[in-house]
Amino acid sequence: MAKTFTYTAAKAPSENTGPSVDYDALNKYLVETVNCASKPEAVIGVISGVIDLGLQKQEDAKMEWKGTDAEKKEIEEKAKRGETQEYFQTLPNDKKVPTLYKRWPVKAQRSVAVTFDVPSILVNRGKFFDPEGGGEDLPFRGLLNNEFGIKGLGKVVGKPYSLREQRNDNGTWSLKNNTILHKIAQAVDALDEQGNFKPNYLGNLIGKAAMFNIQVSLTKVGDKEYLNEKMGWGGPVPKMIVDMGGVPTLPDDQLYMVNFSGENEEFALRNLRQSVITQMMLAEDFIGSDVEAQLIKIGKIKEGQAAETQKKAGYEVAESGDKPQQSQQPKPAPQEQSEPIDFDSFDSDIPF
Repeated sequence: MAKTFTYTAAKAPSENTGPSVDYDALNKYLVETVNCASKPEAVIGVISGVIDLGLQKQEDAKMEWKGTDAEKKEIEEKAKRGETQEYFQTLPNDKKVPTLYKRWPVKAQRSVAVTFDVPSILVNRGKFFDPEGGGEDLPFRGLLNNEFGIKGLGKVVGKPYSLREQRNDNGTWSLKNNTILHKIAQAVDALDEQGNFKPNYLGNLIGKAAMFNIQVSLTKVGDKEYLNEKMGWGGPVPKMIVDMGGVPTLPDDQLYMVNFSGENEEFALRNLRQSVITQMMLAEDFIGSDVEAQLIKIGKIKEGQAAETQKKAGYEVAESGDKPQQSQQPKPAPQEQSEPIDFDSFDSDIPF
């Protein structure tokens, strides 16, 4: 019987005793094996997992300021008195022209990450961690959301996919039809009869095949080379390939879903990328969640690590372990670092 998946919205090792790993050799092996360093390649992938990232901070809203200097000063005075969280910031507009915007914080949104496996590309990361050179050939796994690094924090998910719903003309609620999750659902025939996609349909995406664009290369900075993975959405599998029976599948034991609430399969938690775990720890509802306890139990994170991570990201964390509160002074969202960070040892126990 095939596995079924239910999305449930939520109401690190203590010592580094792992084997010595030649990450330069591993990275070169991945680039050579995946064989798409010079340009993106279109591949058929199977959606292998959906990961709840919890309530994630959203970038502050912005609106081009067209008011008067007097109105601007009035808002700034209110902000000084704590009567508003609105503030002003000059940013490049769509034409790269410096433009003054009025900004304000918005409510955190439940978000997810999506992984896909490429059955036509088999990689054996495990042999680099097994002193006897063992391991297992497994489909290459990509994180569709991509990753980037923040100095002092490490790798995080590049773009968490928000589950924010909007009200439709007929009174129903669903994700906007221009979101990546709606596009994926449309491509794999997972929309409802009204053509909508809702968060509780997420499990219907798992195991479905679609097109993805992948590029895996090495970026040299100074005397060190960094692994650079770029993943992109490609659309539905062409009908001709479907008609020819060329759509790949994955065995049930490679499919998974991770929820903040309830019990998760241990293999799914053990195979989470460090960037995903770090992003989960930044969620407002991570501390005290079921998934936090499970990750601590299997040694993927330490007691208190989430609070420390949130502090590094600028949260004010209550000593009691209550959910963190963002500082009152608004801050722009953290940007990708111009200099790469050495993450080699972060994903040492992940076979994909």
